[in-house]
Amino acid sequence: MKLFFTRHGQTNSNVEEWVCGMTNAMLTEQGKQQAEELAKVLKEQQADNKIEYIYVSPLQRARDTAAPIEKALGIQAVVDDRLHEVNFGRFEGRYYLDDDVVACRKEYFTRYPEGESEFQVAQRIYNIIDQVKEEKKGHNVLFVSHGAVSRVFKSYFEDIKLEDYPHAIIGNCQLLSYSL
Repeated sequence: MKLFFTRHGQTNSNVEEWVCGMTNAMLTEQGKQQAEELAKVLKEQQADNKIEYIYVSPLQRARDTAAPIEKALGIQAVVDDRLHEVNFGRFEGRYYLDDDVVACRKEYFTRYPEGESEFQVAQRIYNIIDQVKEEKKGHNVLFVSHGAVSRVFKSYFEDIKLEDYPHAIIGNCQLLSYSL
């Protein structure tokens, strides 16, 4: 069994470095191209990857990234709310490097004001991974989600030091693969 993970394509909030968790940001033209290119690569590699299921975040940027992949692989994605991005609460729309935003990101047990904590995110992501491993045993699965979720996904399979965790986010449409 293999589990694949990709982050959505580039959005304006990525380019402008704004905090964007639950906000429905749209893909840029580059983000749309990234999604198309990833779909093409996955189609070319499907004989090796044998992806049979796709799970996607309900947020539009992830759905728009999954759409060309679904078409290329002939698989309809299952929308799962657990794959949504971190709820950054009152920090939504703020500059990513504001001092209070940066300070709060380092407090993994603390909820973002009116949002959720990193550990709450880990709980829901670990839960969906555990569920998919059990229900889809022997089948290969692709998850299409978000940047902060990507580091949680990685942490399920890889040891990540606390000081490295904030930087463990993958690039837009970067693909991770883990064999079980």
